[in-house]
Amino acid sequence: MTKATIKKWGINGEGIAYVNRKCIFIPGTLPQEQVEFHIVEEKEKYGMGKVDKILVESKDRRHEICKDWDTCGGCSLMCVQYKAQCRMKEEIVKESLAKYANYRNKIKHIIKNPNPLAYRNSCKLPFGYDKDPDNKNHRVVNTEQASIVKRIFDLSIDGLSYFKIAKKLTEENVKTPAQYYSFEWKNHYDLKYGQWHSKTIQDILTNRIYTGDLVQNKRNKVNYKIKKVVKNNPSDYIVVENT
Repeated sequence: MTKATIKKWGINGEGIAYVNRKCIFIPGTLPQEQVEFHIVEEKEKYGMGKVDKILVESKDRRHEICKDWDTCGGCSLMCVQYKAQCRMKEEIVKESLAKYANYRNKIKHIIKNPNPLAYRNSCKLPFGYDKDPDNKNHRVVNTEQASIVKRIFDLSIDGLSYFKIAKKLTEENVKTPAQYYSFEWKNHYDLKYGQWHSKTIQDILTNRIYTGDLVQNKRNKVNYKIKKVVKNNPSDYIVVENT
């Protein structure tokens, strides 16, 4: 275990410390904090660390509003006061402009969001994938679920309809996504728990993630005060191909 003082922000919001003149990126830490950490990945010119204990906290640290902030990946700066977040982003923009464009003049201040919480969209992993326990931003294949997805595609190629595929999987007692994830069962389709529905089959067969494309921004909440979700126009989708 190593002790260090965080010197500055990294471009992705992680804290940066220096050990024996080597740059160490430590997520979840803030400038001026003193921390204990250990190395999780070491390269020739830099390393990645994981904080074990914060010995001295920054005045800009905010104690998490959401207990899941550090695992879901949607709010990586939840532990930072909002004013400090804006200051950090301005500093990163200035450094990037100076480094890559040789621009060192003043820039306009960030236009602050009057409601900086409860606007972020969540991203749920599709059936057949799990979160990587060692990297919250990476997904890994769940081999058991992936075999079911492959079977569904094979049955579709053989000419079976959504309904017939669902019926066949139910007859074979193949576990449904709801059973894998222990969803609260809400019976909208007059089905028993454990039965496959044709809509589930359709969702899997039309999900571009299984062809290697990541599609985001498909739905949005109307606003942060209510739970109503609306579908976005396909032209507003964010598509990253061959991911």
